[in-house]
Amino acid sequence: MRLTRTLLRLVTAGTAALIATAAFTAPASAAHPERPPQEFAADQTGEDLCTDFHTSGEVAFPAYHPPEEPSAAFRGETAVGTAAGPCVPRENHPRRVEFTAYSGDDPVASRTVPAEPGGRYEFDLVSASGIDHVTVAVCIDPDAESVEDRCGEAAVIGPGGTPEPESEPSYCEYSLEVVNDWGTGWQAVVAFTPLVEDAVDWEVIISGPGIAVQTVWNAEMTVVGDTVYLRPAPWSGVIPVGATFTVGFVGSGDFPPAEVEVYVNGRPCDPAA
Repeated sequence: MRLTRTLLRLVTAGTAALIATAAFTAPASAAHPERPPQEFAADQTGEDLCTDFHTSGEVAFPAYHPPEEPSAAFRGETAVGTAAGPCVPRENHPRRVEFTAYSGDDPVASRTVPAEPGGRYEFDLVSASGIDHVTVAVCIDPDAESVEDRCGEAAVIGPGGTPEPESEPSYCEYSLEVVNDWGTGWQAVVAFTPLVEDAVDWEVIISGPGIAVQTVWNAEMTVVGDTVYLRPAPWSGVIPVGATFTVGFVGSGDFPPAEVEVYVNGRPCDPAA
């Protein structure tokens, strides 16, 4: 009987120790739950307007316990493809993918990889200051001379999900108007306004099956297949912020065309509201 009571006390003590251990360790794992990876994608169009530098992958924010430090684990790939639309004779700058981790508004860790065909990457960004969110962007090499707006639109990812991106103001706006239509032809104008910086360069691209433009004014014309490129004439000057510049043209074929694009200083313009 005495031996039985001794064994019972030992078993009871062991069970209590296991319960105490479980009660001690459970809150730590609950406080740092493992989150599933989140997908991301970012790209940028080259200077030739048809090469697409792209990256996609996933980022995880692993659970950690001090003295471990917070981290963001990236895994993905890079690719170079052809975007919709015809190419223009311009050389593309080298690109790279830039990864940045932030604590609040402060960058706390970063890394870059080349944006090249068939590239793959897998690495961690680690910060003792904590990581509130990370960004992924395809950017022109910073050593390139005279380059503005190096990076494409960044993907922003936080541990709790992807935050809603803040809407950026339009860089420029444009409108398209058909002022005359006589059945076999038409006259149209594109008016655009730089909103952020003076326009030192611009381009209007008109594309569509069967579109033919015979006459233009306030621009010089280049035709490649079914696409018409209108660019500044030699006498054109700088267009100040807030000023509106008008390009006119006369042509034939189904209009409006499949697509009209307007660029100021290499950046796309939004249709005017």
